[in-house]
Amino acid sequence: MTQVKLFDPFARRAGTSLDEFSMHWTERHAEIARLRIPEIRHYVQSHRLEGKPAALGAPLGEPSCDGSSETWYDSPAGFRSMLPGEGVAALMVDEPNFIDLSLPRSPVMTHEHPIDAGRFDPARHGVKVLLFLRRAPGAELDHLHARLVVEEMAELGRAVGATRHVACTTVPESYSTFIPNDELDKEAIRPYDAVRELWWPDAAGLERGAAQAPEAWKALVHPAESDVPGSFALFARERVIVP
Repeated sequence: MTQVKLFDPFARRAGTSLDEFSMHWTERHAEIARLRIPEIRHYVQSHRLEGKPAALGAPLGEPSCDGSSETWYDSPAGFRSMLPGEGVAALMVDEPNFIDLSLPRSPVMTHEHPIDAGRFDPARHGVKVLLFLRRAPGAELDHLHARLVVEEMAELGRAVGATRHVACTTVPESYSTFIPNDELDKEAIRPYDAVRELWWPDAAGLERGAAQAPEAWKALVHPAESDVPGSFALFARERVIVP
């Protein structure tokens, strides 16, 4: 049985500050998931940080989210089995308290591929980039996925100073399993096809790495098989909810 990892990026409710959003998500919403949904094997939150480095801007698109949950399940079937439960119902009731439900959401169900390094120590309070990728028009999904996991990617991550590097490639269920905001037009939601995750000790290290190794940076953040303007980078700090 191969675990799957679900990313769910979302934006904060209008009139809610970033601090208020993060506090509610961590102290209220996460507790519902932690205590009432046993199907979740591991749970991490990535909270958007102010002051996004310029290297994460254009030609990448602008992020439309203030954070992304990351939850692990035994399988797609394990994920589906939790959906009718009271824990998920309680999460849905709480979402309007801090999430903007008028915006489309596109969760991404993936297999995780560690490219370089062991588990990052959250006690170091480093910074993290989640690169949500869409494939370029005409590009094959398999080609994008293959590009993310080739052996040279570990070397490229080190060249830009990344302390940890993970690639997450979509599984077929990513395109059909679960779309929140069920009342929204699903045809208008373009799915993401992969997520690359990179960590640095701090923002200065990220900026230094991007400046010192521009070709490596471009290969990592603007892969040729991706629709770069249709992709975006979330600059964040990680909080572990379920180890």
